[in-house]
Amino acid sequence: MTELKNIKNTVNENVSSVKLDNGLTIILVKKDGFSSYFAELAVNYGGSVLNYKIDDKNFSIPEGTAHFLEHQLFTNEDGPCEEAFSEMGASPNAFTSPSMTAYHFECSRNFYENLATLINFVSKPYFTAESVEKERGIIAQEISMSQNRPSYRLYRNFLNSLFERHEISSAVLGTVESISEIDAELLYRVHSHFYIPSNMLLTVCGDVEIEKVIETVETAKLSAKGHIPESVYSVEESIRPFRRETYETADIAATQLLFGCKLKDLSPDETHLFEYASFLGLNAVFGPTSDFFYENYNAGLFRGSFALSLDTGILSAPYLTFSCESQKPEELLANFTKELERVKLKGVKEEDFRRCLNALFGRELRSLDSFYDLSYALSSDFFKGLNYLESFELFNKINVSDINNFLRLIEPEHLCVAQLNPKE
Repeated sequence: MTELKNIKNTVNENVSSVKLDNGLTIILVKKDGFSSYFAELAVNYGGSVLNYKIDDKNFSIPEGTAHFLEHQLFTNEDGPCEEAFSEMGASPNAFTSPSMTAYHFECSRNFYENLATLINFVSKPYFTAESVEKERGIIAQEISMSQNRPSYRLYRNFLNSLFERHEISSAVLGTVESISEIDAELLYRVHSHFYIPSNMLLTVCGDVEIEKVIETVETAKLSAKGHIPESVYSVEESIRPFRRETYETADIAATQLLFGCKLKDLSPDETHLFEYASFLGLNAVFGPTSDFFYENYNAGLFRGSFALSLDTGILSAPYLTFSCESQKPEELLANFTKELERVKLKGVKEEDFRRCLNALFGRELRSLDSFYDLSYALSSDFFKGLNYLESFELFNKINVSDINNFLRLIEPEHLCVAQLNPKE
């Protein structure tokens, strides 16, 4: 076991980390006096991993495998794992993103017993032909229900138009056809390859002792060591979208609009600056307090929110999205392009930059008291080779030039537009 290290940060959080002999890293966020506890066991394996390599041997797996595996792990020889958590007063859950899978629980008592349950059910799979077939039916229903949601259809249409080959455009849920290829043997193989301690991170938040956490984990006996799989993604794509536009109809009252663009591949070292620059730049120009938002909202070009997002989950395929409900999408897009070109030429005002910087700092500080948000940020950055808490140092370094440099990366001709229009 490596020596316990304190993770220095500028926000006065009591955070330490240790790497066990089996390769598992534990990050403890000590919250003295808090009455609730939270633990998350994350795996560096998500829904966009369809091809990978171990010891020069290549493997391909069906779309939806990571999500299927997440579901299956909640059942063992003794029945649903939720029952064991419930008896100990804990609320468990899990999620699969394109880049990782995570299992977590929250409780106000019996923390170490619940932690042992978490470690055991994630590391000790139990799959049978019957359980897999039963889960296949459940997930097929989930896929069908998702496809009936306008927002899901719009997002799928957008990704499939933005990317030609990159696996980021694959559906985390999979398709009814792809999950038909999944069986118990495949799930056992994928679990043995990815669910190894050196490919996982345990994050613990609360008023707990690291020594007891380590003892609990070591007693649970995680799987043996193994070589970390190398995720293999498709060759580099053009920065231009695969298709510029995609249109579909649905039973909705107003057009749902989603547009955005690919961005350049990121290295870990530039990721935090890129993420902060995007938030600050996009909110300064298009956010709720911007002239663009005020003028276009009052003109009736969109209603509700004008959502902005940057996805850096997979550093080889970062992308931007803008979404809203609009009665006049063509006019709104024209105004967006006009405002983008204006700000690329004149730049963001210093006062707008400062206002958005203060808002971002407040948002990030609040997230430190959300165990779920904090654990997700720590895990996501850890698998990219980053320390989330170091990002707070950027608040004293980032400047308006960084923001303007980011905005100049967005080219109108690189935008991909997906629309879901009302049926006539």
